[in-house]
Amino acid sequence: MAPGHNSVLTDDGRYYMVHHTRTFSLPEYWFTMNVREMYFNEWDWPVVSSHRYAGDLAFVREIIFDIEGYPIFE
Repeated sequence: MAPGHNSVLTDDGRYYMVHHTRTFSLPEYWFTMNVREMYFNEWDWPVVSSHRYAGDLAFVREIIFDIEGYPIFE
């Protein structure tokens, strides 16, 4: 993974780093967008989670798929 071109977003007092990554596992290079939650350590230095942010469980909705397999969001 090669992260790059990041931005920091804030939402309700929480911080997130948004960046793209470049993977080398496919025959061609693919770029994907990632969101990672940020925290601050005891010295107020920003620390970025090693895991991609997938949302809070309280806000995750069930996704229903139509007959062709495309998601329908309710």
